[in-house]
Amino acid sequence: MNRHFTDPHKTSIASLRVATLALALSALTGCGATVAGDHVEDQAPSSSDEAETGSFGQAVQKASSGFFDADFANFKHDVTGVLFIQIKEEPLVMGSCGVTFISPHFAVTAAHCVPKDKITIGGDAPTGFFVFNYNADALGLRILLGEPGLQQKFTDSTTVQGTFPNYTTKARLTGADGYTSSSWFPLCFARVRCSRTYGKDNCPASLRDQGTADSAGVKSGVDIALIECPYRTAGQPFTTVVTGDEPAGMAVEAHWSHEVLNLARTPTENIGPAGNWANYGAYNGSALENNWHYRGLTQNQFLPLISKTFPNGTTYKTIGSPLFAGDTERRTDMFGCHGTSGSGVFPQNSDKLLGPVVNGLGGWTGSNLCAPTSGHAAGNEMTTFVRPRFTREIEKLSMVTNDRNAQ
Repeated sequence: MNRHFTDPHKTSIASLRVATLALALSALTGCGATVAGDHVEDQAPSSSDEAETGSFGQAVQKASSGFFDADFANFKHDVTGVLFIQIKEEPLVMGSCGVTFISPHFAVTAAHCVPKDKITIGGDAPTGFFVFNYNADALGLRILLGEPGLQQKFTDSTTVQGTFPNYTTKARLTGADGYTSSSWFPLCFARVRCSRTYGKDNCPASLRDQGTADSAGVKSGVDIALIECPYRTAGQPFTTVVTGDEPAGMAVEAHWSHEVLNLARTPTENIGPAGNWANYGAYNGSALENNWHYRGLTQNQFLPLISKTFPNGTTYKTIGSPLFAGDTERRTDMFGCHGTSGSGVFPQNSDKLLGPVVNGLGGWTGSNLCAPTSGHAAGNEMTTFVRPRFTREIEKLSMVTNDRNAQ
């Protein structure tokens, strides 16, 4: 069963009320993820990149069973952000997606992250939503240097206590700890959508007419969108899209953000408050108010993460034929969670974007918050991303090129 990582289209609610949510989100200094798998032992850093993360990175590796890692001092993380969308008003339920900036103020994401039943494009009252970038470079470095108490505070910030839906963590990270969020006003708007299911607005024909046709002959398009963050500070970095295609066997990585919490990674694991698997690791798209990733999003703290290798060091790679979604998406064996959607996929050892993460494969998305790690091996399909030949069509839009030229 193929399902998107987030399902904001499932629940019909009123548009995001920016004024109502501003105070709640202003306190948000991070977002969320659970993981599955076996314990990963401490290992000495094997490269300068790993050494920079120190014990902080090792703690994230343990939480993820080594299937993703902390993301530090990395240009590709600097051009990404996390998009927050309201799914339900009462109780407040929100979802998250990744974005990647391809100009100072415009970013690529998945169309299902800004669906037409939640996000209005154009008109007198376009729907606003929030995008943040989170940075833990200083936190990781200070932990590596042995600052007293900081490693314990990070551990406490991942330790959940209490009873659902009133979970709290033992500590919260702050700017004084070296954990920061972007300083620019985070209000953003959708400008382009190219999906039959989630909306075709301002979409060029080169994307609108892709994919498979329905009974009426309407093509499915491409699950890709362009958003604008007009208040993002001038001079902020952005990336460009690769000029070629993505062959099978290409080493790839995704840069995303999610909460990392010390909760049960399997139904039988005894970690955290009693019964928390049902309220976090398990996933039910029809009752997201019962999952802490969605119900507690305004309280969870998001960390910058990277999906790059399996625990044994084998790199994540693209998978050959067949392609996916009418040949608009490429399959990979890369780890993901609900909330990874829209996040940028890059070739390893390159700063150029391939496209946004779109689908989860292998049947896990209907029952698990994150992909199960038990038994997952190289070559097993896990996630997809929009192919660069289609991402480049978004990059060609005049609003993107004009924004680049204005900097």
